[in-house]
Formats: sequence, C-alpha cells, structure tokens
Amino acid sequence: MEPNYNHQPEELQLLEKIVIQSGELNQQLSVKETLVAQGKVKPKLLAAKNQLETQLAHSILELRQAYQEIQLQIIENERTQKLIEEQAELLNLVHDAILIRDLNNIISFWNQGAERMYGFPKYEALAKSYHSLLRVQYSRPLSEIQAEVFQKGCWEGEVIHTKSDGTQIAVCSRWILRKDAKNQPQEIIEINKDITVTKDTEEALFAVGVRLAGILDSAKDAIVSIDEQGKITLFNQSAEKIFGYSAAEVLRKSIDLLISFESLEKYQSSNNFYNFIQLTKKLLENGLVFGKHKNGSKFPIEASVSQIELVTGKVFTLILRDITQRVQAEEALRQSEEIYRQMFQANQAIMLIIEPVTGLIVDANSAAYSFYGYHPDKLKQMKVTDLALLPPEKLFAHSPQNNSEKQDCFYSRHRIASGKIRDVEIYSSPITRQGQELVYSVIHDITERKQTEAALHEDELILRSFYHSAPMMMGIIEIVDDNILHISDNAATAEFFGTTPEAMQNQLASDVSISSQHINTWIQHCYESEKTGNPACFEYQQNTSIGLRWVSVTVCPIQKETSKLVRNKHYELILSVAKLTSKFSESSVNKRLFCYLIEDITDRKKSQENLEKTNEKLTRWVKELEARNQEIILLGEMSNILQACLTTEEAYNTVAQLIEPLFPNMSGAVFVISNSKQLVSAVASWGDASATTEMLFTPNECWGLRRGRSHLMESSHNPINCKHSHHNSPNVESLCVPMMAQGEALGVLYLSATETGVITQAKQQLAITVAEQIALAFANLKLHEALQQQSIRDPLTSLFNRRYLEESLEREMSRAQRKQQSVGIIMLDVDHFKRFNDTFGHDAGDTLLRELGIFIKKNIRGSDIACRFGGEEFLVILPEASLEVTMQRAEQIREGIKHINLHSRQQQLGTITLSLGVAIFPENGMTGEMVIQAADSALYQAKAQGRDRVIVAS
Repeated sequence: MEPNYNHQPEELQLLEKIVIQSGELNQQLSVKETLVAQGKVKPKLLAAKNQLETQLAHSILELRQAYQEIQLQIIENERTQKLIEEQAELLNLVHDAILIRDLNNIISFWNQGAERMYGFPKYEALAKSYHSLLRVQYSRPLSEIQAEVFQKGCWEGEVIHTKSDGTQIAVCSRWILRKDAKNQPQEIIEINKDITVTKDTEEALFAVGVRLAGILDSAKDAIVSIDEQGKITLFNQSAEKIFGYSAAEVLRKSIDLLISFESLEKYQSSNNFYNFIQLTKKLLENGLVFGKHKNGSKFPIEASVSQIELVTGKVFTLILRDITQRVQAEEALRQSEEIYRQMFQANQAIMLIIEPVTGLIVDANSAAYSFYGYHPDKLKQMKVTDLALLPPEKLFAHSPQNNSEKQDCFYSRHRIASGKIRDVEIYSSPITRQGQELVYSVIHDITERKQTEAALHEDELILRSFYHSAPMMMGIIEIVDDNILHISDNAATAEFFGTTPEAMQNQLASDVSISSQHINTWIQHCYESEKTGNPACFEYQQNTSIGLRWVSVTVCPIQKETSKLVRNKHYELILSVAKLTSKFSESSVNKRLFCYLIEDITDRKKSQENLEKTNEKLTRWVKELEARNQEIILLGEMSNILQACLTTEEAYNTVAQLIEPLFPNMSGAVFVISNSKQLVSAVASWGDASATTEMLFTPNECWGLRRGRSHLMESSHNPINCKHSHHNSPNVESLCVPMMAQGEALGVLYLSATETGVITQAKQQLAITVAEQIALAFANLKLHEALQQQSIRDPLTSLFNRRYLEESLEREMSRAQRKQQSVGIIMLDVDHFKRFNDTFGHDAGDTLLRELGIFIKKNIRGSDIACRFGGEEFLVILPEASLEVTMQRAEQIREGIKHINLHSRQQQLGTITLSLGVAIFPENGMTGEMVIQAADSALYQAKAQGRDRVIVAS
C-alpha cells in the first residue's frame, strides 16, 4: 500500500521514499547473491553488485543527513508553534476584534476581542461563513474592495456588522492579505474596531456645530474671528449684511479690510501681527472705531474682543456692532441740548433752576438777569429766599418735591435789585440734570395783571351792562330732560336768532330754530364740560334768518364751588358772563346751569379756507426752494469733484454718479464729441438711458448740437425729435443739452423720463447749468492733459523727454529693487548722423529722428519707456527685463531700422544703421546715473568697434 503524502511534510515523504528504495536494493542484492552462488550469473554481474553497494552507501548517507535535518525542522516547528500560541494569547488580550478567514470567507481564527465585540463565542464563529455570521454591510461594492485587497495587499474602511443580539454597530475594519511561500494568496487577516460611539459623538458634534453656526448666523451683531496673523477665519451672516462682503470674499484676508485703524505700525511685533493685549488696547485707544463697507464708505462700530487658546494657536473673536444710528442719536441729543440752552437763554419768560433743598439758584436765563437787575454771577450766588417775600416754610411748601402734582402754580411777591416789589406767578416742575434733582421755575411778572384785576373788580357794574350790549352772543341755559331751556340771553344772541331777549327767556332751544341733532350736540358738550371741569367748545352750522352761519360755541357749567374748575382764559371769561347775569343767584344752586359764548365764525371759516390754500402754496414753494438748495449743494459738490479730477477718464468715471442725484426718476448719459468731430459717443450713463437713445451717433443727428441750445422732445410723433432718440412710448420725454465751452461744443447732456411732466422748466434750467459745469471741467482737463503731454514729450519725436526719463528710471529702479527684478537700458545712436545732416540737410535729419521715434514706439512693449536722450541719442527703459530680453530687443531694433525707407521732399534718403549699448540694473549700477553711464560707455564701444552693433556694458 502506497504511503499517504498528502498531509506529511516533504522531508518525511523523502525519507520514506529512500527507505523503500533501500529495501528494494537489498532484495535485488539478495537475489543476485543467490544467483551467483548458484553459478548462474556471469562475471559482469559482480560489477553491478559493486555499483549497487556504492549507491546504497550513498543513499544511507543521504538518509542520515535528511534525518538530522528533519529533527532540526521538528524542533524549529515546535518553537514556532509555541511562539504562535503565545502570540495568539496576546491577540486575545487585544480589545480590537481580530479574525482570520480563508479566501472562501470561512473563519479560521476568532480572538477574545471578537467574542466581546460581537457576542459570538469562539466555537460558534470558527468554520462559519464570515458574511452570513456578521451580516456585513459595505459602503461600496464588495467586488471593488476585494479587487483592491488583491491589488494592494490591504484595505481599510468603515462597514456595518450585526452582533449576536441583532444590534448593528459601525466598525473601522482593516484587511491584510496573507500569502504563502510561493506568493499565492492564502487568507485574510481582519482587524476590527467598534467606532459606534465615535460616530455618534461625531454626529452630535456635527449637530452642535450646526446649531452653533445657526446661532452665529442668527446673531444681530457681526462676529468675526481672526488668527494671530490678523487673517479672518470666521465671518457670520450679520457681518455680511453690515460690511457688504460675502464670507468667501473676506476669509483669509486681513482684518484691516473691515476695520479702519490709525497708527497700525506701532502694534506690529516681530513674531506675530496681533496679540490680545495690543488688539484690546488698540480698540480702547481709538474710542470710536470705523468699519469699512465694501462700497468704500466708513461707518462707526462698537467692538469687543475675546481671546481663545487653541492647540493650533490663538484665535481672537471680535463682536462688531454698527452704531451709526446711536451716534446720530447722540448727535441729535447734543443738538437738542444746545437748542434747549439757546431757547432757555433766549426765552422772554423769566426762568430759574433751583436746588430744592437749599434754595440755591443754580442757573438763570437772560430774562431773569434783566428782571431782577442782578449780575449773572451775583444772582447765581443767591437763594430763592433772598428774592421771595414769602416765609421759607410757605415757599418750599409749593416745591414739586413736596407736592404730588408734577407741575405747581402759585403766586408770590419778589423784591428786585432796585428794591421794588413785584407780583409774580410761578410755575415749578421737577427736572433732573446730570443726575441731580432740581426745580425748574417759570416766573411771570403779573404786577400789571393784579392791578388790572383790581380795576376789573371796580368796573363790574360797567361789565354788567356790557353783557347786554356786547356784540358777542352769550347767556345761560339749563338742561331739562333732552332739551335746553334758555334762562338768559343777551341782545346779540336774540338778534342772531331773529327775536328779543325777553322772547327767548324760558324758551326751549327747539323753539328758536335749533335742530334736535344740534340740541344733542349742545347737551353732549355740556355734560363733557361738567365732567372735566373745563369749558367745552364745538362748531356747527346754524340756520338763521340770513341763511346758514358757522358758529363756535363754548359752554361751561355754573357751580357753587368754582375752585374745582380748571382756571383758564375761557373759563374766566365765561364765568364772568355767569356772574354778570341777574339770574345767577342762590336759587340756581340745585339746577344744572351752563353759561355759553357763541361766536359767528362764518367769515373766519372762509378766511381759514383761504389761509389753508395759501399754506399749501407756501408749502409747495418751500419744498421747491429746498429742492433748489439741495441742487445747489449737489452742483457745488459736482464742480469740486470734477475740478479735483486729474484726467478726463477719471472725470468720465465719476460724472454719472454726480449727475444722477440731481435728476431723480430720470435716466441719462453724457456724450462727448470725438477728436475727428464725426462721432458722438457716451462716456457715462445712468438708469436705462440706452432704451431711449443710441449710445453712438453723429453730431448731425442731434438737434441740440445743431442748434447750439437745449432741445426738449415731449412726444414720439414730434417731427423734430433727434434721430438718435427712439421713443417707444408716448409718455417718454427727453432733453438734449449741448455742452459748450469757450464757444465750442464738447458733447451733449442727455436726459429722459418715462412719465410726462418730469422734465420741468426748472429741471431744464438745472440741466443747462450742469452741462455748462461739465463742459468747463472737461475743457480744463483736456487743456491740462495737453499741457502735461507737452511738458514730458519731445516735440519732434513725440517720445518722452529727458526730464520724464529721469523720473521714470528712478521709479522703475525702486520698483525693481522691491520686487528683486532687473531693469534693462538700451542707449542707441544714429550712425554718421552729422554726415547725414550735411548731405541731406536738417529737415531730412528731423525726418530721420521723427521716423526713428515712430519705429521705436512700434517695436517696444506697452510698459517700456522710450525717450529722446539728446540730439540723435535715444534711450529705452525695459522694466522687469532680463539681459537676454534686453539684448534681443536691441538686436530687433538694430535689424529693423535697416528696412525703413526714408523720404524727405520726394528724395530717397537711403537706409541708416544704429549703434546700441545695453546695461542692466542692478548689475551695471545701483543708481540711474550709473546705469545710463554704463549704457553710454557700451554705446561708444559699439561705435569704436565699427558701428551697427549691440554691445553689452561690462
């Protein structure tokens, strides 16, 4: 029976084969010896026997060696097996789940960490299918993962596993492909870590982050975070609204983009740009910090800063609040206080501010100084008791501190500086100024009034007769049920109603042509007056013998305790009427009596209507004047800004913004005539100007330019509308105003409105003024630019002159030094120019230089600067050009000039050649003079070596 080699080591299999072969050899030798003994084998068999014995000896030797190797291998296998067992024990101590599965996903190893993680004991997991046991869920197709494992030898990712109790867990899984000695895939080692808690924590942190982001975005204040370099790292939605930037536009930008700081350099340090102490100090020292909006405007902000220490460094959080409205409110309050102070001093009433405890006069107005006759310093050192004749206890009894009423009115007598005694009426109210409780007193000199009251008392009999003879209607009525009973009426009232006082006495109101509706109005206001204690006034139209008349009625109750009524001029007058009537006696105490005054206000109503119409006109005129004043201010601002512009392009870019506020609800454009006088093009526009006019047209297409005066187009069917204007709506109206300066038309100011009547006569006149201002500004700018060009240009070649060369070279060298770049210099000279002049004349020489200037400008870059250095010498500055580029440009100029055919006065001047010297900053010098000298030396070297060549300065 053949031995089974399937599950034995190769060494044991070899040993068994050797033993079998040796046994077969012994059998053959035994057979051969038997045959020899029998004499049946020939002599050659002896040699075969010897050979077989030799092979047997070798086989035995190999067998011994193989046995020894097998013994060593067995020992090594035992040591390896022990080491594997020790490692397996260590793997059981690991918290992570470690399992090994073959290529058919059958589990062959399952550590204790896997038992703890999944809940499956080792005996349940081994020899089970990996996918069916754990019900694995992948984030990507399994085929892709397996392909990556076989290609790279490993894979790492997140999967979902199901535990023995059915719960699912998130697992961070790492797969390692293990190969055998022949580099063939054998099994997969899988290390799994439960990250369910970590995932939940991350989701919670994400939710917290979302809520925090929501809180930041819902905050009304701007919240901005910056790092130690002053770079913005956080920018919430409120900050976007306040500053006008989006978060993407400012992140990683400097905080100086948003906040305007002065003396910023003193807060810089060598290690970092900001630190917490310096930034806080900076905000406090500035007091009012200004924010910078995206549109360029600045606005006051209130800032607070906090510092957070992170692992990556320090973070500063700034909370910024736009306090524009608060600053404006503070300014309004300051102005209000100033106005109050002016009113206090300028008021004609006598005003004192008194300290209520001591009675010291804290402040007084000019009227008080004038009334009392004391110097201001003297009066402010006095007490109110020094002026009043009332005893202090009675005087301070009227103080608002001791009175429940907010405002108190009482009478007193004051002694002035001259010694005279004056009767005064005092109104006092408590006020608070700078946290101090004071009393504000308004004092009226009523000396004359007191005297008048005495005189009135004496003249009461005369006034009784006045009641009956007065032209004003007055009398006393009594409310009886739902009607009014006339108790007493004067002659004017009786005449108004077409009867006599005697006939009206004890008559109901309904009997004297007063309608029931108006009777109810009388009764309602009588009750109101009785309830409030104040006279009640009302108006209505009364039917009389002469037609409808407007009357104003004032009613007041007649009461025995008259002190309960509020005293005012209406009450005193109407109560005087009641006192003057003979019916006002003790017998009327229990009756609901009211006195009345009636005034015919028909004429006043008409006057009031006329006055309202006049007021409407005045209001409209005031608004127009305010508009004119605003227009004048805007015109002045426009003129100032245009005068401050340095170039016409700068003026073109700003003129639309300056004109648009002057013409609200209008579109428009500013057109300028080209230098050729053939075209008129828009250089600035606002609104929807292109919808009503062409933006490019000829001067003949505009009636304003042709007539030299403003031209208004009010209808699309008007035959004299400008051709460049196209009105698609009958409501559109347009205005063309030529811009004239020094008798020359420079362009057109065009305005259009989508509603008729917007371009009023005033707006037309304003447009003419604006056009004159713009034309004058444009003319001055063009003159300025022309003069500037003449000052820096060579008149013959139109190249820059030597003065501009020196300025430009110094500027370019400074810029190159900052950027650590080079500047190329080419000095060139016309060969044999003197002989050329002598041969063809100076006019031809000028033609040569002029053509050379044109040629140089065509063969240099836009950033290069070509200058006439002097005579026939020219110099070209090449910013940011290396030596190779400068040499190439010089050679291009040298070769190109040979192909120019010069003509002067129909005479062929032939070709010319140039000698050129090249120098480089900073290699050939650190100053402009040194570099020019180096290029000049190279030029003379080129001439010395035969001309028509380029030489580089050494």
